[in-house]
Amino acid sequence: MPWITRFMLMFLGTFLLSQNAFAADDDEEEDDSLIDAPWNNFAPKRPSLSFAYGFSDFSIDASGADFAPAASLGVELSSESEFDIKDHDFVKLYRYGGLAVVFTGTSLGSEAAANEVDAESWRFGSASRNGFSYVLGDDQRLTLYHSKTFAWSNVNIRSRPAELDAFTNAELDVFGSDIHFGTRTEAGIRGRLLPPLVLELRFERSIVFRRHIFFKWLGSELVEDLGQGIVDAFVRVVLKRNADMAPIVAFLLKNGLSYGIYELRSDKMNWPFDTEAPLLTDTFKIGIALDL
Repeated sequence: MPWITRFMLMFLGTFLLSQNAFAADDDEEEDDSLIDAPWNNFAPKRPSLSFAYGFSDFSIDASGADFAPAASLGVELSSESEFDIKDHDFVKLYRYGGLAVVFTGTSLGSEAAANEVDAESWRFGSASRNGFSYVLGDDQRLTLYHSKTFAWSNVNIRSRPAELDAFTNAELDVFGSDIHFGTRTEAGIRGRLLPPLVLELRFERSIVFRRHIFFKWLGSELVEDLGQGIVDAFVRVVLKRNADMAPIVAFLLKNGLSYGIYELRSDKMNWPFDTEAPLLTDTFKIGIALDL
């Protein structure tokens, strides 16, 4: 049996066992209407326009490259939806999807030192968020979310120190050519206190692959999805028992898991498979959005 088939069977079996384990925690009759149909594509959607500015750090694990600190500026065009939780008015399920364009580089306000690599990138991709909102008023919300999306990046190495060794130069040349596929995760808190104005605090980790190895990438994604599926099952139990705590539990567990996975991918881009290190970017951002 091919290794990918064995892997997918193990993934499916573990996921089903985790679902059954959490479901068994509730002796009452299963209620499929706990959440008001989040899969309904015809649910009311609210357009949103978001701008975010932040500070970024590029890195390549085990590389001799010391990157200059950079800044990031991005815009997102999206729509958001919220869904009721049965018998609970203080918490709502939050969904958000759209498109994002982000520029990261020193030209936004910083400057590379002589011993630093000056890099910049344009990134195009989806903008997707999942989480929960606390209802603070008729249109006031405090939302805690987790994001996991795909993106394509065009990286440009503007300058590099002359004393870099051949290995490090070769590492930079890999990323400084063509458009590369990658993934990103984000933890965010958004407050809509003065509608339609929204203030956002966000931390993002993104990776750019040297090359796209489909089956190893798929296997790595399945590992993360397995973990997120277990977390989602646990959050559903929390939602039944104490819905007020569900947004905090989901925020900490889902983002903590993604942070750990990306830390493991920092030296193996398709962890747990033996692959090269990606280009990793960490960004702290402050955003302003208009929920129209």
